[in-house]
Amino acid sequence: MFDRMFGEVFSAMPKTELHVHIEGTLEPELALRLAARNGVELP
Repeated sequence: MFDRMFGEVFSAMPKTELHVHIEGTLEPELALRLAARNGVELP
């Protein structure tokens, strides 16, 4: 019973990616637009 309840609780919880490098998830054009919008000068 505990195993089933434990599994149901964790199945219902929201999930997140714990290790993502943002520079690997953005297209270059989006990175440039975000930098410009936020006043960040990129090298």
